[in-house]
Amino acid sequence: MSHVPRYDLYPNWQPCGYSGLLICEYRLQALLASEGHYRLANGSWSGGGPFYKVVQELQNRGGYDYSWTKNSVNVSGTAVGISGVAGSTLPPVAQMIGSFPTYTTQRDIILAPSFATAWARTRPGNPVANVGQFVAELRDLPSLPGKSLFKGIPFNRIPAEAFRRVKWFSGLGSEYLNVTFGWKPFVNDLRQMYNLWKTIDSRMAQIVRDNGRGIRRGYNFQEQRSSYYEVGGTSFTNRSSALAAGGSYNYPFANVLGAPPLWTTGKSQFTTAVTTTQQKWYRAVYSYYIPDVGSSQWNARARAALFGALPTPSVLYEVLPWSWLLDWFTNMGDVISNASTNAVDNLVARRAYIMCTEQAVRESTCESQWNSVQTRYTSVPGGSATITSRFIKETKSRVGGSPYGLGVSYGGLSSSQKATLAALGMSRSNF
Repeated sequence: MSHVPRYDLYPNWQPCGYSGLLICEYRLQALLASEGHYRLANGSWSGGGPFYKVVQELQNRGGYDYSWTKNSVNVSGTAVGISGVAGSTLPPVAQMIGSFPTYTTQRDIILAPSFATAWARTRPGNPVANVGQFVAELRDLPSLPGKSLFKGIPFNRIPAEAFRRVKWFSGLGSEYLNVTFGWKPFVNDLRQMYNLWKTIDSRMAQIVRDNGRGIRRGYNFQEQRSSYYEVGGTSFTNRSSALAAGGSYNYPFANVLGAPPLWTTGKSQFTTAVTTTQQKWYRAVYSYYIPDVGSSQWNARARAALFGALPTPSVLYEVLPWSWLLDWFTNMGDVISNASTNAVDNLVARRAYIMCTEQAVRESTCESQWNSVQTRYTSVPGGSATITSRFIKETKSRVGGSPYGLGVSYGGLSSSQKATLAALGMSRSNF
């Protein structure tokens, strides 16, 4: 790992008001963890290691230069920056860095659960259909550890049982829950099984061809985004509601630093918009070693695995009552799936990394309008101005797993796992 942390700080001092005051905008970027690519013993590249970069930035935009006269006295200056966001001091670097989560927290809270999900979604040999769960649900069987999920329902009986379930669904009407949690999953299961029957031979041939080779996989998580307006500690979904709740003022330059003297009348509209985004993506190179690939025993088991017909912990979990509710709040199903066997043996990852970019932006804006005042002793031209301060916090992080997943060290591997790594030409230097 490189020598970290290290940081770069770019301050910019801006004139503010009419008394020589300076306020600061800045950009801090700090590298808190970094391990780059390096050459492995077998000549390939490692793909990189832990990475954690944080950025904190304050931007002041839309400054207004004024030159107003009253009683033959001229006052000139610049209105720039929002009070409570911008200021005349530069925060200490240690304080700014300390306001971010540590790399360990980021890894364990944000990235580790998503790593398990991405591994479950992308690992080779995953079931394409869910025959085991399908049959268990047809007969209303809960999970019974140690008992066959197919007891009393041979494969040639599945169409008849499916037809019986179709009749049962049709008698329930069009209730939303029936459609969402009954009919749609049922039809989807039928479609998966039909498509797999047509492609099973080509899928089996592909598994044989990829035995011992590197298989690239990737997974992009859906972007998480939220935005709202804030006034006095209360959140609002739209700007008009925020303005009505206290964001309107009957004078110009509300909450603006360096504002000119109020020698005129006008109004202000002040809002604070908060936007957060999170984007995660996963990239891996998998490999597996099947010593008896092509044998009749492996062929039968692999086909059953592709159909989801093996009584694995994952299948038992799926047919547990209310397991879908647990998955609504956790990724327990993905963790159990990773512990279940599938169509390939001895699966490892030559490289497996999950990356995440998070950004939070607080943008405070004052939109001002003021009236013209032109007398013998006072000169204030009418006008308008928009003053904005943006406070940005951003993190970029990456965590990599060992060949057997996140948090597994070489010393914790079993003898058979180490033998698998040796068979695939992988060594301890891959960790």
